Amino acid sequence: MVEIKSFKPGRVAEMVGEENVEEILKGYLISVSDVLKDLRTCWLEKNVEQVRVYSHRIKSSTRLIGADDLADDFQQIESDTESANINICDDMARLTGIEVKCNDLKAEIESYLNSTTH
Repeated sequence: MVEIKSFKPGRVAEMVGEENVEEILKGYLISVSDVLKDLRTCWLEKNVEQVRVYSHRIKSSTRLIGADDLADDFQQIESDTESANINICDDMARLTGIEVKCNDLKAEIESYLNSTTH
């Protein structure tokens, strides 16, 4: 049995039905990979507005799958982009931290999907 720490497949099942959990999680894997790539590009270009857009875009689907801690991180990035006092894009460690959490989540989802027992 796969240990699940970062997301809640039960929440997905409640929202979309048990029969759709696999499809939603596979879609999330594609979506988060795409958004992470775009988020990194915008972060490196110091395009705060687009960082806000991508953080907002992935936050909701991250919350849908029950990865609340990561969704909170995206919410905080989104909020911090609205501050005129800081440019969050100067903090590369923050981007790296988000990427690590996302990659850990992706690995956990893949293990869940590859398990024979959901």
